[in-house]
Formats: sequence, C-alpha cells, structure tokens
Amino acid sequence: MNIYLKWSIVVGFNTIFSFIVAFNFLRTVSGALGVVVGILCFILLYTKLDLFLLKTNRKEWRKALLRAAVTMGVFSLYPAIPMISGSIALDMTSWLLNLSSFSIKQNGFIPIFIATLFTGMILSSGVLLLAGLLRVFFLKKYKLANP
Repeated sequence: MNIYLKWSIVVGFNTIFSFIVAFNFLRTVSGALGVVVGILCFILLYTKLDLFLLKTNRKEWRKALLRAAVTMGVFSLYPAIPMISGSIALDMTSWLLNLSSFSIKQNGFIPIFIATLFTGMILSSGVLLLAGLLRVFFLKKYKLANP
C-alpha cells in the first residue's frame, strides 16, 4: 500500500469524531480549512516519520507506530478522549493568542489551525507513548523467544 495513502487513512480514521464536532462547532469555510490543513500536517508528519523508520530499517518501530495509531483511532471513537484533548487545545490556543475560547471560532483560519495542531500534538503524544510501550513489549517477546 502506498505509504501516503496508508497514513491518510489512519490519520483520517483518528480524526473522525473531532472532525464532526469541529465542523458542527465552526460552520465557517476558514475554520473548516484550518481543521483540514492541520490534519494534512499530521498526515505528512506521520508519513515522514514512517519513511524515516523505513529508511533506517526499524521495522519493529514501524509496526508499533502503526498499531499504536490504529489503537488510538479506536480510542478516539470514545467521545471523551477527543473532547478533552480538544478542550485543552482550545485553552492552549486561547492562552497563546490571548483570545477567549468563543472568539477563536470568529477569528478564522489561524486560531483553528493552531488549535488543530495542539489537538494533534496531544493525541500524537498518546500514540507515541503507546508505540513505545508496544515496542518494548515486542522487544521483550522477541528476546524471550530467541535468547
């Protein structure tokens, strides 16, 4: 499978709930564009990370990253996870840009884009933590099977 398509599907799957909530909340073209461009940034980020792992022959890390991202996507279908991360991201954006949470929506592309990046960073932290745990599990499993 094409690596860009793979990460477009995985990141897209991870953003389903957040995407629906954001579009119901925003209802502006500039806000929607901020969300879409933010999501595209994470598709590119995960693709580049996967290409780096492929180039450096780190197959176990690639497997762990993909499994962690898919697992986080399943967790993200539970509304509390994206809602909490989105709320934290809105607070971070409000603080950074010195805006109220309600005025973020009215200020268009830049605040929504930044909030999307913050949300993605929060969720990606969970993905990377889970990937690390999966990698350690697979490393121990491999070493126990082949001393």
